[in-house]
Amino acid sequence: MSQAPAVSPLLPRFFLGLLLCLAWSACSVAAPLSDTEIDRLFRVDQVLKANIAQLEAETSLDKAFYTYQKEFADAVPARAKGPIDVKTIARTMAGARFVFQGDDHATPRSQANTLDLLEFMTAGRGPVTLVLEWIDEGHQKVVDAYLRGEASLTAMRAKIQFDKLWGFSWKSYSRILAAARQRGVRILLVENLKKKASLTARDGHITTVLAADQAAHPDMRYLVVYGEYHVFGRNHLSAKLAAKGFTPQVIFVSGTEAVYWQLLRQLKDPDRIGYATLAPGLFYIRNGSPLERHVAYRKSLMKLLEWSKGDLDTWVSDDEATPRPAGATFDQLHATPRR
Repeated sequence: MSQAPAVSPLLPRFFLGLLLCLAWSACSVAAPLSDTEIDRLFRVDQVLKANIAQLEAETSLDKAFYTYQKEFADAVPARAKGPIDVKTIARTMAGARFVFQGDDHATPRSQANTLDLLEFMTAGRGPVTLVLEWIDEGHQKVVDAYLRGEASLTAMRAKIQFDKLWGFSWKSYSRILAAARQRGVRILLVENLKKKASLTARDGHITTVLAADQAAHPDMRYLVVYGEYHVFGRNHLSAKLAAKGFTPQVIFVSGTEAVYWQLLRQLKDPDRIGYATLAPGLFYIRNGSPLERHVAYRKSLMKLLEWSKGDLDTWVSDDEATPRPAGATFDQLHATPRR
């Protein structure tokens, strides 16, 4: 009886690799967006922003918050000098001493970016401390025990009261804890989540704690991950720390929407938008598109207020905020938000 010819075990891998390459090529060809589609996405985003404004009007946010928000917006350049590649960012981070990342709490991409920046920074020389907003400073010993391998992530979630005091995606945020332990990175908690204090007062408290820590650890490098309005603006956190000797600084922000639309019109592909230079030491980082961020924020506000879409003056669905492929129909591409 004749024996079937032997099949090289490399062939399945070859064909799998070929299929993946073809799939990647197909995606890369389909990815660029037309100007018409970009215009449609921009119109959708305007409706989302109108929804958020209507929702925020029903919340208890005071005028001080909007002043603080405006100070951030006024400080950030409205245009980027141009995209910057990951290798350049990695080199910058490896030599950086004081780094600030604006965290967008509701978008998993933001926490994934923290993982990247932590990796880049720990590739350089010198110890690194990760400064986090989302765990109350009263739980420092709990976090230290976790970093020593004495507690599990599951146990941590309950001990730090994550769901009560923070409440965003544990899956996204817990990965930061795991990465810190894996890389031997120290974590410093500087936030009192149980105390209702103004944003300005919080900046002052954080500055005092960090200045004292840096004095005790003069060779320490810091990655400070905080809500975006904290990390940049006149007399905001990075400015207050600069006055205490935290210089030179590297700062990453994503809340400059005009820069996103500038880069999207230039690159025609959301996935190609990563980092861009705004000014010396100041970089744009895509924590998610404005659409993704606004959809997530609208959802959280609607949940907080127990509103449904019928309570809003205008409405666009989450699906309408998703880029449509180049092969979409004329009607799809020219669809306008429902009012």
